[in-house]
Amino acid sequence: MSDMPLPVSRNGRKMPPVVRWVTLCLVVVWLALVAGLGWWMSHQAEAAWLDRTAAGADAEAHDVRHDQADKRDRPAPRDTSANT
Repeated sequence: MSDMPLPVSRNGRKMPPVVRWVTLCLVVVWLALVAGLGWWMSHQAEAAWLDRTAAGADAEAHDVRHDQADKRDRPAPRDTSANT
């Protein structure tokens, strides 16, 4: 090993380099998990929003088609103003 002194922890004990590396690796893994979970949750929320938007647009298009069909099937209103 090198002649460098070991870092001292807060309680005054010397901390071996392995502990620092393990701690660093745990922090990196934790951050990756949190970032992955955040991405997954935002992806799920966006997918749900898109599903609701698509369902609303489909329902609106369905209503418009039925309104147009109803107007087409109804007889034209009579013009009663010409008889007076």
